[in-house]
Amino acid sequence: MSDASLQHWREGVGAYNTGNVQLAIQEFKAAAPSKGVLFNLGVSTAKMGDNQTAIRHFDEVIQMDPNLGVAYLTRGACKHHERMYDAAIKDYDQALNSVGERVGLDYSSEGLQFEMHRVDLLFNRALALKELGRVSEAQADAARAR
Repeated sequence: MSDASLQHWREGVGAYNTGNVQLAIQEFKAAAPSKGVLFNLGVSTAKMGDNQTAIRHFDEVIQMDPNLGVAYLTRGACKHHERMYDAAIKDYDQALNSVGERVGLDYSSEGLQFEMHRVDLLFNRALALKELGRVSEAQADAARAR
């Protein structure tokens, strides 16, 4: 990443952390597209309520790194908000596969200020299952999340 691109990314993170999500989006768009930039752009656009655009950003992240479980979690959450429950469950499943039997994953080594926890994934999947009327599966996930 060039110095200018890195500066835009840093400014975007700073703007997001102070609540200026619009400025964060502008800064991320000005940076060269990397998985970290696109992930943060996805999170920012989702925060603004534009889940469809966020899903496209997370799609790009997953194309760059299909093993980045947190991208599946965040894309799944956007799909969940859009009532795309089956697709959200598939993303939650992918994220759960990346966690394995661990309690969670810390993505700070990837340059992302994000931790993904198995309990949150199970809870999110339970909510999506419940929306589809798959109550017994939802209850099983909720019990595993405790």
